[in-house]
Amino acid sequence: MKNFIHRITTLSVVLIFFLSVSVKAQPAQPPGSSDDLPWWKTALVDAGGALGGAGAVGGFIGPGSITPGGWVALGGGAILGGASASVAVTSNSSSVEHAEEAQVIKSALNSGNSRSSRTSKTTTNQNDQIGQLHNLIISEYFDKHNTFNRDTFYKFVINDERVFPRGTTPILTKKDYDQIVQESMYLRVPNNNDMIIEFILKHLPDTVDTQKFRDYLILLLNSNTVDSFNANLDFVEGEVRSDNDLSERDSFAMDAFFSTARNSAQLWK
Repeated sequence: MKNFIHRITTLSVVLIFFLSVSVKAQPAQPPGSSDDLPWWKTALVDAGGALGGAGAVGGFIGPGSITPGGWVALGGGAILGGASASVAVTSNSSSVEHAEEAQVIKSALNSGNSRSSRTSKTTTNQNDQIGQLHNLIISEYFDKHNTFNRDTFYKFVINDERVFPRGTTPILTKKDYDQIVQESMYLRVPNNNDMIIEFILKHLPDTVDTQKFRDYLILLLNSNTVDSFNANLDFVEGEVRSDNDLSERDSFAMDAFFSTARNSAQLWK
């Protein structure tokens, strides 16, 4: 009997080890998520990740005066959070196809002729470079890697000097990063809008009206054409800025959200 229990215990340890390695290399597909998430929903998941990354860094920095290095850290957190959500939620489908799509965006951005800047004309977002760099990071990652590995992607981003210039320490911890990745993995169910809404609201700054923003997210989640998504995104961005008294830090986080959503929509559509 003791030998039997010992064998079962040993087998369990081995299985847990291999399962943990497998999940880290390629996030497991949750039940019921056989189809890819529609592009406009992917864009909002990405934006939620950017909001979470900026918010996590903002929690370390505090609400007071932010140093130049602090702004860099906030931007880096937003890019790392948004891009990691993006690759996590899309990693179940063809990375080769993603790389080909991303190359179109990369060429446009490098030439200064981004499709995203032409499709959404009313935005006054002062930090739209966050979403643009979000697209480039994803493009360049898939240029070099065929699959998403969360540790490899983390190192890839924090070593990019456009995101974290030399001498800058990434404040978004590996624990916060892993949490964003883990949550994003379970947002692949195409028709579960409530999960996406709760993911975003979890990271929403306290200074933004939660109920109104929930209604705005429902509007955006039903924007299944490029024109309607861009028009609704511009509308929501304007409403959030006019209806809420945002601190500089929270205003930056919302910039990251809208910039990431706008640019990510162009990447995955």
